[in-house]
Amino acid sequence: MLPDDEIIIRDYLEGDEGQINDLHNKEYNTNRNIEQWKWEFQNGPCGKSIFVVAEYKGKIIGTQALLPIILSQQGNDILSGKSEETLVDRDFRGKGILKKLLSRCFDIADKRGIKVIWGFTPQDEIFKRSGFHISGKLKYAILTINCFQTYQLNKNKVPNIFNRNVISPIIKNLAEFFFVMFSFLQFKSKIKKVKSSNNCSIEIISNNDSRLDRFWQYYRQKKQFITIARTSRYLRWRIFENPNLSSRIIAAMINSEIYGYVIVSVNDCDNSGIIVDFCMLDDLSDEIALILMNNAIEYLNSQGAAFIVACYANTNSETKRYVHTLKKIGFTNVPGGSAIVLKQISNDNQLGDYLKDVSSWYITYLFSEGTN
Repeated sequence: MLPDDEIIIRDYLEGDEGQINDLHNKEYNTNRNIEQWKWEFQNGPCGKSIFVVAEYKGKIIGTQALLPIILSQQGNDILSGKSEETLVDRDFRGKGILKKLLSRCFDIADKRGIKVIWGFTPQDEIFKRSGFHISGKLKYAILTINCFQTYQLNKNKVPNIFNRNVISPIIKNLAEFFFVMFSFLQFKSKIKKVKSSNNCSIEIISNNDSRLDRFWQYYRQKKQFITIARTSRYLRWRIFENPNLSSRIIAAMINSEIYGYVIVSVNDCDNSGIIVDFCMLDDLSDEIALILMNNAIEYLNSQGAAFIVACYANTNSETKRYVHTLKKIGFTNVPGGSAIVLKQISNDNQLGDYLKDVSSWYITYLFSEGTN
């Protein structure tokens, strides 16, 4: 048992990033470099992240970060913190270190005016012990373009539910294979070759131009739900300056203005495509939604994606439209999902109750930090 005074909980100091990356890369078997770390935690759309470390005899053994991100609810901005970098060296787990890291983050978040902390995790019990509310599930959907390649790339991973309660590895592998095959057949049976419409044109947005800001200002006033503020500042960081993923914005244009778009990314690490975001004004028809999604799939296919993933949560009208479009084009729901965790920092009870209702949130992969 380590004495409490031998483990120091402190704020990040310049120069820590080397040890932070070493811990991250060792535990997750990744190769994140210093520039990628700085992009994520130092150059965010709302400034530097809250970053706290646990240190034992000069060695960083634990980390916890909060990415400051603006949420929007019908034109009102809410400063939030996304939980990230939740990690304790496996040799030091079970000693209450994470709870202390989170407690320090809560104090700093309160001083910075953060109203709510949120995140996605398969380890919800850890967060519940630190006062988080488990508000729902983040669900996933997959579209399989290349059946056999998808199976090989995701063996023992898709879907995770098959890794539990199945004793025989042979049965588990068969279940995974037939799931991927089912997803492939769903795509082949539903794909529609609709590429154009008389009502709008399709355009690739390759830089952070002013039309995206105009679209967002109109979109945010029309919608009732809580979602990430898709400002030019956020999109520049998350989409155009992202060192981890190459992305493309495919927009539906009417009279030279954006009326809807789908954002896609290519992950070269596992030959996957990602539906990052999907936003449409109510004026646009389901046909145009399918045209956008069809263009997105054709682009990702041309980039060598063996499969495409999307995520969503809750049941509000915007999510229903998004999921309806995914299913129409051939996406298949993946069993299981990640817990959505929320913790209110503000004393505004009315605001807190509203934020805790996950049916009020419109969530896409844009809510991820964009590192995979």
